[in-house]
Amino acid sequence: MTEKITLGQRFCLRLFSVDFPGREDFWRQALDAMILEHYEGETPWMHFDVDASLRARERRSGVPVHGTALDEDGVAIHVRLYVKDGFLDELEISREDGRPVRNLPEPEAFVVEANSA
Repeated sequence: MTEKITLGQRFCLRLFSVDFPGREDFWRQALDAMILEHYEGETPWMHFDVDASLRARERRSGVPVHGTALDEDGVAIHVRLYVKDGFLDELEISREDGRPVRNLPEPEAFVVEANSA
C-alpha cells in the first residue's frame, strides 16, 4: 500500500532540494518528526515535533531556506522553513501583504534558495 504524500510534505521536499547549512541534520529530523499539518483554506502549515536526541550539530535558529512564487494577482508568496535552537520548528506559507493566498502555486513553481548564515 502506498501512502499519499501531502502538499505540506511536497513543500518540505522542495525546500530540501537545495543545499543549506545543517540540511542533512534537519533532513534526519524531518524523517523522524511527528508532524502536525493543518490547512488555512488550501494553504498548508506544518509544525515539527522532533526528538531531543536529534538536535542539529549547529544550534542555529531562524530561516535557513526559503522559496518564493507569485500568487495569481502578482503578489509574492513565501514558503519558509523555521528552525529553533537546532530543531526543525515549522513550515510557513504566507503572502507578502499578509492576506490569504488566492491560488497557491505547485511547490515546484517556487524558486528556492538558502539564506546566509
